[in-house]
Amino acid sequence: MEMKELFLLEEFQRYRRREIEIAAEFVQRLWSGENPQYIRGAVEIVSKILSAPEGFAKAPETKEFLQTLTARDFAMFETDFLRRVFNGDKEEE
Repeated sequence: MEMKELFLLEEFQRYRRREIEIAAEFVQRLWSGENPQYIRGAVEIVSKILSAPEGFAKAPETKEFLQTLTARDFAMFETDFLRRVFNGDKEEE
């Protein structure tokens, strides 16, 4: 199995989705009244966590593939977070 296939497995996708939900919930808790620096720092940490798989890539095409997945995952985080902040809702699946 190639590295790319590992990150496309359904089990990893479920794990990643849960990771994103937890991150959005965490940042949402900071949103209410906290210093903007805390929020900025939390989002920076989320970004590092979501981009961690890129560090495993050796081949340029694998790294590019993982960067694409990271961008998709960060977009999901942003969407989930914004829904929580503005609607008070969790993203419907």
